Amino acid sequence: MHCLAMSGSLLFAGTDENGIFMSTNNGTAWTNVSTGLPQSQLLSLTAYDTNLFAGTSNSGVYRSTNNGASWTAAGAGMSN
Repeated sequence: MHCLAMSGSLLFAGTDENGIFMSTNNGTAWTNVSTGLPQSQLLSLTAYDTNLFAGTSNSGVYRSTNNGASWTAAGAGMSN
């Protein structure tokens, strides 16, 4: 596991190479919520309001507005 974030009662765990996982039961079970993220090393993960942000090693920043069900690039204007 590389990084953790909480959004309400949801717990998110970012891994080095296997994407992001979500738990709805305090870590007893996990679901992969990486659909739409590039195959890139995850460096950071944070939640803000209803947004979840993932920073990657060489693909920029991505945002999910639906608890990781889908991700879109959110790094417009940022350089690598």
